[in-house]
Amino acid sequence: MIKSVRFLLLLMIFVSMQIVAWGQPQERLVQVQVTPDHTNWLYKPGEKVKFKVAVLKCNIPQDNLEVRYEISEDMMKPHQTGKQPLRNEKLEINAGTMKKEGFLRCRAFVTCQGREYEGVATVGFSPEKLQPTTPLPADFLEFWKSTKEAAEKWALEPIMTLLPERCTDKVNVYHVSFANNDYASRMYGILCVPKASGKYPA
Repeated sequence: MIKSVRFLLLLMIFVSMQIVAWGQPQERLVQVQVTPDHTNWLYKPGEKVKFKVAVLKCNIPQDNLEVRYEISEDMMKPHQTGKQPLRNEKLEINAGTMKKEGFLRCRAFVTCQGREYEGVATVGFSPEKLQPTTPLPADFLEFWKSTKEAAEKWALEPIMTLLPERCTDKVNVYHVSFANNDYASRMYGILCVPKASGKYPA
């Protein structure tokens, strides 16, 4: 009996270690870094964009590798493609501009030892001015109003627990949950709250 209990304990520890290992982000042998020439990723319509590409292998900058790239508006087919080699450990791609509000994306690909690696960067052109492209259904506001009224019948009963081991010098990390509107179930998630004061995107 004791041997069986010990075996089960060892098995549980082994499985837990495997889950933790699988949960860690996989470190890639080759990293393709794509960055714009603005520090805030934001542009005005008509402003030209240059994407910079660097390739790291085992965190060491690479040179003389061929880079295949695609430039496209967000979720659209590429309107610009090409191939260029890395020179002095970097490559600069003239991606043009956008005449209207939207997003421009650069995808860069490098093949190393028979495997293709990809890096992506997306910039926004006055994204705060984007407007919905689809009109609201005629009954949407009525549906939304009735749905909110139904949800208000149940208390959220929020629970927010600080996770000290996940916090950093910049953010506090919390495990949060709140009650659903039926079956006594709950919704769960992770919330990161910046420590510094100011306005942040949600």
